[in-house]
Formats: sequence, C-alpha cells, structure tokens
Amino acid sequence: RRIDYTEKHTAAYASDWLLLGICYCRRCGSRLTSVYGGRYKGKTYMYYGCAAERDKKFAAMRGISCDVVKIKRDDLEAAVLGEIRKLALDPAYIERMKAEKAKEEPDERPALRAQLEKLDGQISRLLDLYADGAFSVDVLNEKTERLREARQNVQNRLFSLDSVKSPSDEENARKALLSFSDAVNSFDKPRLKMLIRALISRIEYEDGELDIYWKFN
Repeated sequence: RRIDYTEKHTAAYASDWLLLGICYCRRCGSRLTSVYGGRYKGKTYMYYGCAAERDKKFAAMRGISCDVVKIKRDDLEAAVLGEIRKLALDPAYIERMKAEKAKEEPDERPALRAQLEKLDGQISRLLDLYADGAFSVDVLNEKTERLREARQNVQNRLFSLDSVKSPSDEENARKALLSFSDAVNSFDKPRLKMLIRALISRIEYEDGELDIYWKFN
C-alpha cells in the first residue's frame, strides 16, 4: 500500500511510539528506530528511521548498506491505524484474506532456501578471495553489497512464509478489532499498542511503501 501523506491524523498520536519493535526496513531488514529531527518554531519533528541508515559504521561492520529515507512518525502510524480501521469497519475482510491466501501458488520456500544457500556460497567465495589478497576491502564491499541485499530480500520473503498462524491468532484479532475504535477515540496509547500487536506480526517500510503482515493471515 502506498502511504497517502495527505491522510488526516491528530497530534494525539505523537505522544507515544506505537510501532517500535514490529517495524522493519524492507530494503535491508533492519529495525526502524525513533529519530528526533530537532525543533523548529516550537514544534518537535520526529521520524521512524532505518537503524542501518542511521549508524552506517555499525551497519558496514555487519555488511549492510541502506539509504532508505526516514518517514514522519505521525504519517507511518496514521497509515497503519488506517489499515486497521478498514478491518474494524469490515470484519468479513479477514475471511476474504484467508480465502485469497488459500488460493496462492504452491509453496515457494524450498526454492527460496536453495537461493539463500547459493547466495551464501557466493559471498563465502568472495570473502575467501579477499582473504587471499585478490582485491581490496572496497572492492569486496562493492561486490558483496548486491549479494547481501538480494539475500536480505529472500530472507524477508521466507520470514513472511514461515510465520506460523495459530487458531488463537484469528480469535485475538477479532477481539482486538472490537476494542480498536474505543481505544482510538479515548487516545489510550498503551491499549492501542497492545491491540496493534494482537493484529500485526511485522510491518515493513521502504520509501513510501508499506507492507503489513497480519497475525491472522
């Protein structure tokens, strides 16, 4: 879903970080963390930002490179709450999502695992060549960057396929939806956080694009 930056949301959502711990960068797989952008004319600017993009030195040590642009906290939280609101207004949507899931293509996990093994082998060979003095660390980083990015994309896809859904997930989701509107209207942030986590296992963001992995689907 592409985020609509014109979507209305209130300043009340700025009191807590609703999505920390379940929100990840879709490009590199790192968590999104809180970013304070300073104050201007009495207003504090706050964002969700990729941890790898913020700490490039630490990311480089882990072989990660990322330049995902941070997003305003209010925009991301409002977009996620908007998607939950759609479910609250149309509970039958859960059944439709489950039916669509059942029609999906055959299991692609074996092919993805084989792809992971192949990428790991390619990275390992490059590291061996570097250890033998075949090229410099700059060349190594250049050669491995694309492989690591491809590996992370495959890993993210496997994560979404391997997420086990239990019967209680759907029951908890329905209970959370019943309480959602009340929690929003009362601006009860701790309760909203709890409800979000009852509905969503993982959120991935990249430059205006948002993927939500629901616990019931």
